[in-house]
Formats: sequence, structure tokens, C-alpha cells
Amino acid sequence: MIGALVKLESIQPQQEVSEIASWVAECILGQIDRVYPCYSSQVLGSPQELELPEQRFCVFKGSFDWHSCVHSHWSLVRFVRTHVLGPELHERCVRVLQQHFVKENVEKEAQAWKRLPAHEEMPYGVAWLLTLQAELATPEISVIYPNWSLVLQPLVDVLAPRVLAWIEGTHLPVRSGIHSDTAWSLALIWDWACAFGFSEFKDAVQSKAVELFEQDKNAPCAYEPSGQTFTSPILNEAALMARVLDKDSYNAWLEAFLPQVFRDDFEAPLLGDIKTVWDGKDYYGVHEVALPLSRAIAARDAATCATGAAQKNLFAESLRWQKQGLDTITLKGHLADHWVGSFVTAAILP
Repeated sequence: MIGALVKLESIQPQQEVSEIASWVAECILGQIDRVYPCYSSQVLGSPQELELPEQRFCVFKGSFDWHSCVHSHWSLVRFVRTHVLGPELHERCVRVLQQHFVKENVEKEAQAWKRLPAHEEMPYGVAWLLTLQAELATPEISVIYPNWSLVLQPLVDVLAPRVLAWIEGTHLPVRSGIHSDTAWSLALIWDWACAFGFSEFKDAVQSKAVELFEQDKNAPCAYEPSGQTFTSPILNEAALMARVLDKDSYNAWLEAFLPQVFRDDFEAPLLGDIKTVWDGKDYYGVHEVALPLSRAIAARDAATCATGAAQKNLFAESLRWQKQGLDTITLKGHLADHWVGSFVTAAILP
């Protein structure tokens, strides 16, 4: 979902993309090493087990929480890979990544993760870690900075087996539109498995996606948006199935799931628009800031394997949501700046 199936046209000219990317990069560089304020969730068996996040994590200790720090690193890597920034800002991103991807620190964090329960940061955070590793393995990065992907491997070695166990142990889908959303994380895991040719993970994701979602029909589009969500469960599902099914099977499934997008007289919007404006204070209301952009990302991926009117309509919706998201985006304050920028990055730099 974050690495688009194919690169479809963006609505922004290259100059505007560069300006937006520079704005986001400055924001991420300003928070990626900021340890406080922070959010930490711990299950304690005794007072002695209490640890500050910076004591647990030597690498991903900023950005308010662990998973946001992971995808903030992903954003910086994507900026470096795409050369969308000016020279000075590009080099600042490289310096920060060089400082963070240090073998000894990653190994210490991997050891800390061995003490943490299997449910920690599962599935969302760990799926983002795999997405980061896939980005580090792209030729544009791995040829120039080959150590970055290698350095991350000890942490992946600890957490990847938990992903497989989570997939195998999931028997009902979570259609939440937040961190627990099953389809969103399965799509990220699929992309990582494809990047490295990990057939065991690909087979597990494909089998689970079919088991959980193949029979879904007539998606309840009127139910979205739902409060506190930052992704669309309906579009997440379509984006996942576009990955795991062949083209004919996917279009047959999609026509049963979203029949309206196959009509030539389709009328937007497919899902209800987000009409509320975040007040800058609501802890969960901030999720709605990035919802149009995550819709744009998922609709873009759902469109790539669709045919005819369905592809045209889904792509049009993706562009409409991308514009809506960029027109209303905010990165102000620690509740927004620690995570929203990554969704902007994914929307403008597929």
C-alpha cells in the first residue's frame, strides 16, 4: 500500500511535490529525535519491569511512539531514494539516518524486543518496520548505503517470526481503520515479502486475505467515515485483494464488493467526505487529518488492478482525496507532527 503497485500520475507538478516534501522533511527532522512527549504502553509484572521508552529503544525512540518513529525513518529514506529534496535538506536526512542505523544500537534494541510480549506493536508497527526494510533494500538505497538494510536485520529477525504467528493466529478480520486494521497491515507485509521473495510470508498473506475477505460483498460505504479512523477499512480491503488475487479474480471480487464503481454513471463520493476540522487538541480526532490521504493511497492501489470504469472511477477518487488531504493537512503540534507526514509522503511519492 505504501509502495504503490504501479506509479500512477500525481495531481501535483514536480515543483509542488518538492515543496511539500521539503515541508514534511523539515517536520520529521524536527521530531524524529524528540524523546518527549511520548506514548508508551507496557504490561508490567512487577515495578522493576517499568522502563522508559528511551531505555528500551536505542534507535526508534523519538516521534512520540515506536511505530511513528519507524515510519518517520521510512519517510526520510524515501526522500533520499527519490531525490525530491534540495541538496542541503537531502544531506541532513542522510546524516540523521547514518546516525541512527548503527549496528550496536540496533542489536541492543533487538535484545530489548526479545523481552517484550508478542502482541507489542502488532500488527501495525511491525508491518511498518518490514516496510522500512523493503525501502532500504531498493537499488537506489542499497547500492549507495548498503549497510543500512544489513544493520536493521537483527531487529527484523526478532520481529518477523511474530508476524507469521500473527497471520496464522488471525481468524476474524479487524475492520477498524486504525492500528489494528487487518487489511492495512497484511498489505504492507505482502509488499515486504514480495520485495525479498519470501514465499512463506506471501503464501500466508494470500491465504489469510482470501480466508477473511473473499466472501465480502456490497461494502457498507455509508458507514464511512467513522470517528477516530485514519484509514478506510473498505479501501484497505480492496487494496489488499488487488495484491493477492489475479486480475480476473480481483475484478470479479471487486464488482461484488464495490459494484457502484463499475458503473459508467458513477457519482462521487464513494465514501462520505470528512467534514470535521481537527481542533488541535482531540487526541483521537487528529486521526481524521490524514484520512483523506490514506484513502487516496488505498484507492490508488485498488485501481491499479481494476479494469474499465472501475479503474477510472477509483483513480479519480484517489486523486480527489489526495487533493482534499493536501488542502487540509496540518503538521502542527506533537499530536500531528509525529505521524501525519508519513502519509503525506506516501501519497505524493508512490
